[in-house]
Amino acid sequence: MGTEFTLAGGDTAVLDAGRVTLLFRDVPEDSRCPAEVNCVWEGDATVLTEVTVDGTQSAHELHSNPQYPADVLTGGYRIALRSLAPPGSTSEIALPDYRVNLLVTRE
Repeated sequence: MGTEFTLAGGDTAVLDAGRVTLLFRDVPEDSRCPAEVNCVWEGDATVLTEVTVDGTQSAHELHSNPQYPADVLTGGYRIALRSLAPPGSTSEIALPDYRVNLLVTRE
Protein backbone atom coordinates (compact mmCIF):
# COMPACT_ATOMS: atom_id res chain seq x y z
CA MET A 1 0.00 0.00 0.00
CA GLY A 2 1.16 3.50 -0.74
CA THR A 3 3.42 2.43 -3.61
CA GLU A 4 2.75 3.26 -7.23
CA PHE A 5 2.28 0.32 -9.57
CA THR A 6 1.46 -0.26 -13.23
CA LEU A 7 -1.32 -2.36 -14.77
CA ALA A 8 -1.89 -3.27 -18.41
CA GLY A 9 -5.38 -2.91 -19.81
CA GLY A 10 -7.53 -5.84 -18.68
CA ASP A 11 -5.19 -6.81 -15.84
CA THR A 12 -6.04 -7.10 -12.13
CA ALA A 13 -3.97 -6.24 -9.06
CA VAL A 14 -4.51 -7.88 -5.66
CA LEU A 15 -3.54 -5.57 -2.79
CA ASP A 16 -3.43 -5.38 0.99
CA ALA A 17 -3.17 -9.13 1.61
CA GLY A 18 -6.12 -9.84 -0.68
CA ARG A 19 -8.56 -7.33 0.82
CA VAL A 20 -8.54 -5.24 -2.36
CA THR A 21 -8.66 -6.22 -6.02
CA LEU A 22 -8.45 -3.62 -8.75
CA LEU A 23 -9.30 -4.35 -12.39
CA PHE A 24 -8.21 -1.99 -15.18
CA ARG A 25 -11.38 -2.59 -17.19
CA ASP A 26 -11.29 -0.18 -20.14
CA VAL A 27 -10.40 3.16 -21.71
CA PRO A 28 -13.75 4.01 -23.36
CA GLU A 29 -12.66 7.52 -24.33
CA ASP A 30 -9.21 8.81 -25.21
CA SER A 31 -9.15 12.32 -26.64
CA ARG A 32 -5.62 13.16 -25.46
CA CYS A 33 -3.62 15.23 -27.90
CA PRO A 34 -1.48 12.94 -30.09
CA ALA A 35 2.26 13.46 -29.67
CA GLU A 36 2.67 14.32 -33.37
CA VAL A 37 -0.06 17.02 -33.35
CA ASN A 38 -0.23 20.56 -31.95
CA CYS A 39 -3.50 20.86 -30.02
CA VAL A 40 -5.34 23.76 -28.41
CA TRP A 41 -6.54 21.47 -25.60
CA GLU A 42 -4.61 18.58 -24.05
CA GLY A 43 -7.69 16.33 -24.11
CA ASP A 44 -8.67 13.64 -21.63
CA ALA A 45 -8.71 9.88 -21.28
CA THR A 46 -11.25 8.05 -19.14
CA VAL A 47 -9.96 4.97 -17.32
CA LEU A 48 -12.61 2.55 -16.05
CA THR A 49 -11.74 0.51 -12.96
CA GLU A 50 -13.56 -2.09 -10.91
CA VAL A 51 -12.56 -2.19 -7.27
CA THR A 52 -13.53 -4.90 -4.81
CA VAL A 53 -12.92 -4.23 -1.11
CA ASP A 54 -13.78 -7.03 1.31
CA GLY A 55 -16.21 -8.51 -1.23
CA THR A 56 -17.99 -5.25 -2.11
CA GLN A 57 -17.52 -4.30 -5.77
CA SER A 58 -17.75 -0.80 -7.25
CA ALA A 59 -16.95 0.76 -10.63
CA HIS A 60 -15.13 4.07 -11.06
CA GLU A 61 -13.95 6.49 -13.74
CA LEU A 62 -10.56 8.13 -13.40
CA HIS A 63 -9.40 10.89 -15.76
CA SER A 64 -6.01 11.87 -17.16
CA ASN A 65 -6.91 15.56 -17.37
CA PRO A 66 -6.57 17.41 -14.03
CA GLN A 67 -9.83 19.28 -14.73
CA TYR A 68 -11.66 16.02 -13.96
CA PRO A 69 -11.47 13.55 -11.04
CA ALA A 70 -8.27 11.49 -11.12
CA ASP A 71 -8.92 9.71 -7.83
CA VAL A 72 -11.69 8.06 -5.87
CA LEU A 73 -12.25 7.01 -2.26
CA THR A 74 -13.91 3.61 -1.90
CA GLY A 75 -14.10 1.21 1.02
CA GLY A 76 -11.47 3.15 2.97
CA TYR A 77 -8.95 3.18 0.10
CA ARG A 78 -8.00 6.06 -2.18
CA ILE A 79 -7.20 5.06 -5.75
CA ALA A 80 -5.37 7.72 -7.75
CA LEU A 81 -4.48 7.74 -11.44
CA ARG A 82 -0.88 8.93 -11.79
CA SER A 83 -0.37 8.44 -15.52
CA LEU A 84 -1.62 6.65 -18.61
CA ALA A 85 0.59 5.36 -21.42
CA PRO A 86 1.13 5.33 -24.30
CA PRO A 87 0.60 9.00 -25.17
CA GLY A 88 -2.44 10.00 -27.22
CA SER A 89 -2.29 8.80 -30.81
CA THR A 90 -4.00 9.32 -34.14
CA SER A 91 -4.30 5.50 -34.31
CA GLU A 92 -6.58 3.44 -32.09
CA ILE A 93 -4.83 1.95 -29.05
CA ALA A 94 -5.87 -1.58 -28.08
CA LEU A 95 -6.79 -2.09 -24.42
CA PRO A 96 -3.89 -4.50 -23.68
CA ASP A 97 -1.44 -1.85 -24.98
CA TYR A 98 -2.49 0.72 -22.37
CA ARG A 99 -0.52 1.01 -19.13
CA VAL A 100 -2.01 2.79 -16.14
CA ASN A 101 0.12 3.92 -13.22
CA LEU A 102 -1.90 3.96 -9.98
CA LEU A 103 -1.36 4.79 -6.33
CA VAL A 104 -3.57 3.08 -3.73
CA THR A 105 -3.49 4.29 -0.13
CA ARG A 106 -5.52 3.51 2.97
CA GLU A 107 -7.57 6.47 4.21
